[in-house]
Amino acid sequence: MTEYNLPEWHYLYGKPTQQGQIRVEPSHFQVEEILPFVADGEGENHMIHVEKTGLTTHQVAETLAKFASVPVKDVSWAGLKDKHGVTRQWLSVRIPGKTEPNWTELNNDQLTILDAKRNLKKLRTGALLGNRFKIAISGLTDIEGLLPRLEKLKAGVPNYFGEQRFGHGGRNVFQSAQMFAGKRVKDRNKRSIYLSAARSFLFNHVLSARLAAIGTSCLDGDAVMLAGSNSFFIAHSWDSDLTQRLANNDIGLTAPMWGDGGGGAQGDAAQFEQQHVGPWPELCDGLTNARMAPDRRRALLLPEQLQYRIEDGLLWVQFLLPAGAFATSVLRELVDYTDAQTRVVSTDSAPVTVSATDNNSQSPAVKSVARPEPLTAAAKPAAVVAQPEPLAKPAPIAQPEPRVPAQSIAEPMAIAKQAEATKTQPRMKILVSNDDGVTAPGIKALSEALAQIGDVTTVAPDRNCSGASNSLTLTNPLRVQRLDNGYYQVNGTPTDCVLLGIRELIDGEPEIVVSGINAGANLGDDTLYSGTVAAAMEGRHLGLPTIAVSLCGSELKHYDSAAAIVRQVVAGLHNHPLPTNQILNINVPDLPLEQIKGIKVTRLGARHAAEGMVPTCDPAGRRIYWIGPPGGTQDAGEGTDFHAIDNGYASITPLKVDLTAHDQLPALTEWVSQL
Repeated sequence: MTEYNLPEWHYLYGKPTQQGQIRVEPSHFQVEEILPFVADGEGENHMIHVEKTGLTTHQVAETLAKFASVPVKDVSWAGLKDKHGVTRQWLSVRIPGKTEPNWTELNNDQLTILDAKRNLKKLRTGALLGNRFKIAISGLTDIEGLLPRLEKLKAGVPNYFGEQRFGHGGRNVFQSAQMFAGKRVKDRNKRSIYLSAARSFLFNHVLSARLAAIGTSCLDGDAVMLAGSNSFFIAHSWDSDLTQRLANNDIGLTAPMWGDGGGGAQGDAAQFEQQHVGPWPELCDGLTNARMAPDRRRALLLPEQLQYRIEDGLLWVQFLLPAGAFATSVLRELVDYTDAQTRVVSTDSAPVTVSATDNNSQSPAVKSVARPEPLTAAAKPAAVVAQPEPLAKPAPIAQPEPRVPAQSIAEPMAIAKQAEATKTQPRMKILVSNDDGVTAPGIKALSEALAQIGDVTTVAPDRNCSGASNSLTLTNPLRVQRLDNGYYQVNGTPTDCVLLGIRELIDGEPEIVVSGINAGANLGDDTLYSGTVAAAMEGRHLGLPTIAVSLCGSELKHYDSAAAIVRQVVAGLHNHPLPTNQILNINVPDLPLEQIKGIKVTRLGARHAAEGMVPTCDPAGRRIYWIGPPGGTQDAGEGTDFHAIDNGYASITPLKVDLTAHDQLPALTEWVSQL
């Protein structure tokens, strides 16, 4: 088992010289969970926001289940939170009927109920936007001397998986190798843990070897990620433009999450990665045989809103991390720390006693790394130096806050691939429709892309229905024909197709409705007329999360770019469901994926009034009219969907179907009362 002991992964800024201690007291390690949605106030699932100290998440779940008189299996959570700290998280409790327990009766020294709301859907594992950390480090001999190093961390730290992923002494990796060698693992949860441990082990080794050999420089064939997205493309060669985009954090380097097909890089980068997973062929072959899809993970982790202060001899640090990131990845670059609860030292010494809730370990083994040839230089990210504000006392979070654009955990795409567990869960059922017709190139690209992550049923009109909006066919019967490619063709509108698909054509209810890819933009006022948006809206009316997607341009060549972005969004929403009253309207510029600068969350812009009618005559000389072109942009400033597309970004706009002008209600009420 020694070959799976965890080495001391390479430090980006050199190994810290100062020693310190974390979690001396529970209040010295505070974690606050941030969800990507707000409870909708309806349904049989009670969302409970708790603050706990000295309790595991499982213990809290058992307490909630007993109090509500429901089985423990009816309690769920987005992620497990440590026993040794002050942590805030959400759990959901399924209670059929109208029962409204007085949850605050559970309040005691270890558990406080902060909030309770109903929600239509239960909280799923992995449905997490990120975590806010507030950590005190004690025992430092020169706190002031650490501050310059703290500023460096803002430029990024290695995005390693934490030691707890691997089990004590790499035990989970050893178990994965045993499983790959034929040992039967019946427990599905353990199987998932072992698969994840094997991939994470290879990721850390490749990333560590790369940082040791070439730092944050580039290799031809690198798979690089777009900012605000987890879509990636291959940089076959690094020109000045790509190098500058890397320096500006428009794109980011990645390392492999190994699977069936390797790591996903090409050229020199693929050769380097293959070299450094070579010592563990049993893990690579096992992941291939398990049909794990190859994936990528960011090489650098950018702590958001990193702040610090010195108080009573303690260095307090606070930062936000996206789901799937580890606070230890930040701390290990700052200080050579000891965890007071696990008593594991982040030094060259052998591991000692560990706690039951955190399986951390370190060993002195360090594998040598060779510098591959050829190498291409690239600029390292520049550090950001600013005097941080004092830390604020954490407060309950009702909804996500605005984040840093370069790696924003508030961006839907930034969570799209974080839920690695999605790959081991049952495939989601997806309904695809459009308004351009069943033979349109956009629906083919969309259906094929989504088929990689789910079971797709495609139901679309037999003709182009652009501009049909939310119309239903009420005076004629609907006829359905199954085509040779498996798509369903309907002699109706986009709204008809979604209604038929959900109610009649899919065995069981789909988990999401995706409409598109529309041949042309649906920006601003266009959404009022769009059949693409209308198809998504019908799915929303039936209680499902929905997405509408359009390709913006004149030649419309790059449906594959839009399909790749939507696939990542849908993969993320599997574990990060939308509120039931919301639709995502996605517009993608007609560019190769590598030329799309990123993804922006936007509001709808607006157009001027449409131009007039176009009169003409039919062949018989009778007067006829054509609808004129749409008006030019009126509100296309920064923050709008128009502005994002014009500047090379994909746009995601959340839509809510409530046409009530709430701000006008008081004035109208007063006016009507005088009639």
